[in-house]
Amino acid sequence: MEKIEVYRRKPPAQLDGTQSIADYLDETVLIDNFEVVSLNRFDIAVIHAITENGEKIRLRTSSKIQLRQLKEEILPLLREGKKVVVKITRRKNYYTFETPSEAELKSFQAKLEKVGKK
Repeated sequence: MEKIEVYRRKPPAQLDGTQSIADYLDETVLIDNFEVVSLNRFDIAVIHAITENGEKIRLRTSSKIQLRQLKEEILPLLREGKKVVVKITRRKNYYTFETPSEAELKSFQAKLEKVGKK
């Protein structure tokens, strides 16, 4: 019997080291930058973020809703030199960025400060 080779598409170089945004569902992250990569006819956002553990991550998303939120709501804040804290959530069948509650925001800040002091 012939050996069958399985084709595995390699991600483009711009997406190396990125993780799916679905891996961080219901988590709060600090966005400090993002870039939009165009692949064929799709736009993919690569988000540079920091988790509550102080870990720097690169997330990718092709959600049109999140791309719109990034361009229209988050980009103006980033241009002012601010960093934006968001909670990654899922509504029906799409992912979105939401404002974390006061308790979540305080918890996130406390954990981030604790990591920074170590």
